[in-house]
Amino acid sequence: MAETDGRDNTSRARAGGHLPAVLLFAVTAAVLLAADLVVKWQAFERVAGQPVALRGGAEGQAAIPAHESVIVVRKLLALHLTANTGAVFGLGKGGRWVFVLFSIVASTVIITVFARSRARSRVLHVVLAMVLAGALGNLYDRLRFGVVRDMVLLFPGVKLPFGWRWPGGAEGLYPWIFNVADICLVAGLCVLVILMWREDSKVKKGRAHEA
Repeated sequence: MAETDGRDNTSRARAGGHLPAVLLFAVTAAVLLAADLVVKWQAFERVAGQPVALRGGAEGQAAIPAHESVIVVRKLLALHLTANTGAVFGLGKGGRWVFVLFSIVASTVIITVFARSRARSRVLHVVLAMVLAGALGNLYDRLRFGVVRDMVLLFPGVKLPFGWRWPGGAEGLYPWIFNVADICLVAGLCVLVILMWREDSKVKKGRAHEA
């Protein structure tokens, strides 16, 4: 009976008051945030053939010298430095302080959702940590440099078929440059949507059975 009560208490416990859940969430977010910042640091030290120093308030893109992309995997992955004044994948350029405010609010919401979630919802906690790490990684860049440091380029040298171009004249199969924080944000949000959809489906099926 004691073991059953213990399991029941754990299933009802909130993550914010459950040490293993807090450690999982915090360690996952910290590791991913560290990975993002280390990749940014190393890329801006090495990819352009010389260290690129961005300073807060400076025009970030002007500080990056012209350089060839560093091919990591031919036709699949390359590194190329750029300073992004927008959001994920360059959307909404020029809205620095809007994105700073949004990142702070989003981070607060994520931590609140985690704290109120069930202690045993480990997948949800990892996903929330991914989103938090992505938001904090780019928030750090905006506060420290005024821009976001991007370097990951997919499908280098691969063109769209039939001579097509993206709106605005962008060339390449995937011309947008991004970073590890963007990957965490997009992957985390996609999985979060799937989890929400599955939970909603379970609720609807439960109501259908009750009816």
